[in-house]
Amino acid sequence: MVRPVAGILGLFGTSMAWGERLVVSTFGIRGIGSFYYLAFALDEASFAERELLVAADELWALVGVVVLTLIVVHGISASAIMDLLDRARDDESTDVTSG
Repeated sequence: MVRPVAGILGLFGTSMAWGERLVVSTFGIRGIGSFYYLAFALDEASFAERELLVAADELWALVGVVVLTLIVVHGISASAIMDLLDRARDDESTDVTSG
């Protein structure tokens, strides 16, 4: 949730339509960050946090499944969403030229 909100905030002041801002902030590279943050957390874990180290294999598997699921969902939905954005952009340009 943080990344899409940060993306939308970062696009304030641009000439992009709100739909385009939403798509740009929602779709993007997520997996590399997830793997990095997990690796960093496991590297920083102390012996007092042994439960975290014992669960490391499960955590890697969970992050892998989540990232793979997001890749599939984004891959399936990206084409349809881009078609919707193209149609909305065509409708806007038609309204501007006819009006």
